[in-house]
Amino acid sequence: MARILLLTDFSEDSLHAAHYAVRLLGIEGNTFRALHVWSDGSLTGPMMPSYGNLVDIWEEDLEGFVQRIRQRAGIEVEGQDLLYGALPPVMDEVVERHAIDLVVMGKHGKGRSLLFGSSAVNVVRSGHAPTLVVPAQASLEPPARIALADDHHPVPPAELALLRRIAIRNRSRVIILHVQETPDEQAGYVTDGSYDIGLKDVPRIYRKVPGKDILEGLGLALGRESADMLVMLHRHIGPLRRIFEPSITKGMVQQGGDLPLLVLHRPKS
Repeated sequence: MARILLLTDFSEDSLHAAHYAVRLLGIEGNTFRALHVWSDGSLTGPMMPSYGNLVDIWEEDLEGFVQRIRQRAGIEVEGQDLLYGALPPVMDEVVERHAIDLVVMGKHGKGRSLLFGSSAVNVVRSGHAPTLVVPAQASLEPPARIALADDHHPVPPAELALLRRIAIRNRSRVIILHVQETPDEQAGYVTDGSYDIGLKDVPRIYRKVPGKDILEGLGLALGRESADMLVMLHRHIGPLRRIFEPSITKGMVQQGGDLPLLVLHRPKS
């Protein structure tokens, strides 16, 4: 069972992201919760209603979002929160309080900007739960080929549990991609059995990708491998901010649109 938090700014993109998550993980055994976070930055504009009226409007918008995802994806949303503050810490508080297993958000929101301004990247970088970022172009079809970024370091099997569940449910093949940034880098892949244990019963293949930059190398490899989703470990967050830059995602876009990004975290002890 997974407890899934659906972040929303009431846009069609955040609704699509929620629908994608439902298709990816299914309904049975899962619970869903909706969250909208607002801050003083939301109170701008010459025609902005009063503070009290805005809260009333957002409450109606949040209820409308819940009703739309119920109708579109056939799920029941067990709770909904309208909270004030900066998105990452507020979200982390909700994640802790409700023992959330997965946070879902759209890559873009209203006005085609990054969801909640630039906070999409901050949520992925600072969050304490696996996070799924879904672009508007993402197909609702099951992902046939899921790319997993590899750094030649052991991966605790528990850290791969969510990926394994997704792959088995959707009958996906996992493509383990390692970008070889220097010619003298040791060849081969992890041989300690990390993937054998963590991705047991999941079809998988290994690919070595030459490239001077890990993200640019991944961008080219994702198109070549016809990947439907990219998975990264939270320890790779260092360069992650750049994955949202047009220069990095260009290769993915040219191959048919941005890919959903799933960032895995080490389970809490």
